[in-house]
Amino acid sequence: MITAVVILVALIAIAAYLTHTLDKDDELPTVTPYTKEELNNIKLAEELYNKDLRPVVAKKGKARPAPELEVVEAEFVPKESKAEFPIDKPVKKKRKYYPKKK
Repeated sequence: MITAVVILVALIAIAAYLTHTLDKDDELPTVTPYTKEELNNIKLAEELYNKDLRPVVAKKGKARPAPELEVVEAEFVPKESKAEFPIDKPVKKKRKYYPKKK
């Protein structure tokens, strides 16, 4: 019984080793060369990408003197006694009247 288990495990190990070594050859990547049009498109895309990342240098303008502003003082306006809209008044809720059914 023990020998059968050992032989079975050995066969599984050998099969796994063989499949692993045979699959290694297929893992090599295949390189497909780019066409001239694709290379031009790649270069153009890189140029546009790098152009967007360049910092924008703003030209500094000449210093202009700030215009002087006139100071106007506010006039005193007396507070009106009644407001147009009674915002401060609490609003009373109207009660609904439900007549009793006879």
